Amino acid sequence: MSTERGLEHIHSKGTFFEPGIKGGRVNRGEAKLIVQKVIKHALSNKGKTLGVVAFSQSQAKIINDYLEQELRINHNPEAEKFLFEMHENERFFVKNLENVQGDERDVIIISVGYGYQESGRFTYKFGPINQEGGERRLNVLFSRAKEKCIVYSNFRGDELDLTRTDSYGVKVLKSY
Repeated sequence: MSTERGLEHIHSKGTFFEPGIKGGRVNRGEAKLIVQKVIKHALSNKGKTLGVVAFSQSQAKIINDYLEQELRINHNPEAEKFLFEMHENERFFVKNLENVQGDERDVIIISVGYGYQESGRFTYKFGPINQEGGERRLNVLFSRAKEKCIVYSNFRGDELDLTRTDSYGVKVLKSY
């Protein structure tokens, strides 16, 4: 079976959601893994357009920050060309869930960000997914990938306990 198409879940075990002001409501470890994946894609899949979507603005920002840091530290003209130039009228992007409508790419990487904290506590707050209509945001998100969707989260779907939430969006996320 080809791994170039379809849905892939990458369990970013060992990364943690930081819910407080100090952490900025981000998952830094997951953001770093995604930056590595973006660079790898830029170097080995030049023919495939790419976008990254985070569930929250703060997660999208930390991914962007780490990507800029990576490019400053490890100057790579080939990766920079892929990331900053137009490709088939589509440029690479990192956006949050609320701003992705209308943007399609061959490959979409999703950063859930939320989930397990370092203390072992699981956060059932998934930003806009928890709100009324959150399932529609997910449906829009899941349809952004033309060929492949890669979802990063520090939990597996079977770890979501639906008795702990009334959110239909979380139920859709679990089934996805």
